[in-house]
Amino acid sequence: MCPLLHNRIVPEIVSSGLPRREFHLLIDPRCIGTDAVPHLIDLDILKQYLESLPGPPCQITLHAPAAGPDVPRGAYELLDRYGVGTLPFGRLVVPNVVEAFGKQADAFPKEVALLSTAAASDIDMVVTDASLPDKDNLVRKVGIYIDNWEGAKKQSAVFSRGHEVPWSFSVPMWGCPWTPFYAMAEPFTILIQLRELSAKVGLDARAQELLRSLALNRHSNLCYTRDRLLYYVQQQRASARANFEKQDFGFELGYYLNHYYLLFWAGLDQLCWIVNSVFALGYKKAEWQKVGPLNPAFIARMREVAPQVAAVFLDPDFLHWAKMLRSARHFVAHEGLAMPSMLVLTKGEEPSEEELDHEVERSNEWRELEKSIPRNLLEEFRPTFRFKAKLRRYKQCPERVLKLQIDGETCLIYPLLNIEWDFASYYTCAEKVARLAIDQLKKKAAAQTAEA
Repeated sequence: MCPLLHNRIVPEIVSSGLPRREFHLLIDPRCIGTDAVPHLIDLDILKQYLESLPGPPCQITLHAPAAGPDVPRGAYELLDRYGVGTLPFGRLVVPNVVEAFGKQADAFPKEVALLSTAAASDIDMVVTDASLPDKDNLVRKVGIYIDNWEGAKKQSAVFSRGHEVPWSFSVPMWGCPWTPFYAMAEPFTILIQLRELSAKVGLDARAQELLRSLALNRHSNLCYTRDRLLYYVQQQRASARANFEKQDFGFELGYYLNHYYLLFWAGLDQLCWIVNSVFALGYKKAEWQKVGPLNPAFIARMREVAPQVAAVFLDPDFLHWAKMLRSARHFVAHEGLAMPSMLVLTKGEEPSEEELDHEVERSNEWRELEKSIPRNLLEEFRPTFRFKAKLRRYKQCPERVLKLQIDGETCLIYPLLNIEWDFASYYTCAEKVARLAIDQLKKKAAAQTAEA
């Protein structure tokens, strides 16, 4: 219903919503024991911190299903002690959850009941230690994340960071700003060590500045961008559960993905220039076009001078990721935006407009509109109804895709599934290179000492 304010009708977008400000976790009572207490304390500290902030900007809420005969009463006393509320039900069976389990539903009655309770309560995450069949597929189908205590804390931290509240369970701090946050919460230790050693051995000033920027600024930017992406994936799951047609957070995800790919590629470039300086490959600043992680001439030079470093860049896993990254980076820098889209598959010939109109006019939505909207105005909506009718005939790919050209072939990647894989791939490469560079500089330092 459009609000009427100051004699003005304010338009309202239907089937949409703003980001959720409350993150709901449902705790499986079977995973409650003395080992759960530290996790409950951690989550309660975060809850109290968020509640103390003006607003508050967001909330973390813990729930448990209604007590069943197979759960010790002491488990619920423990949950109550740490602010976990009990839902009025816990034995529901929701049809779409049963459908998600498929043929294995009968073999997992407790898990079906737990996820059904979560679905009926609009829960964001289920905390459980239970072994579930094809967990990723279940998450995709029901739109509810499933993981253990560590996963619950990680998702809660991501949610808080998404609302601009820096928080880490490893180094909890109230009122911490973003600038020092990632350097304290998850420092890139090996790069920091390399930077300190480079200053001791007198590596050239440009290389030292590249190391400072890479270890501190770029690392923090990458962590922040990763967390924003993971946050909007959380919001996307919530929108899917609400069946929002006009809110999938695609704009926000696309914005941060563009930044993500550029940050990674520039980080690899910085690594290459650091390798050039540490191992004396001989490239000058003006020769920037010759230096890069996939440049054949640069790799050939590394194989001559530092074969162990070249092996890092020639590792099949790294090459697989780097080629995908190069294509994604080229696309967002020169051609378009990384907006993950739904892929639909046709089942045969396209339906005619007459077939679509017949389907549209039989729909309840169209018939309801006929009762309240003049015919000439209703016809303005017909193209939209036709499009929705056509989509219903297609099979949708379960994950959003991005189309790229990789080695001359058209490929589809799953950028939202790759968020943490991208980060880990970059981190693994940088860590291996940094360790080799440290070994090289230690040899240089030993030689300097010997000469002295």
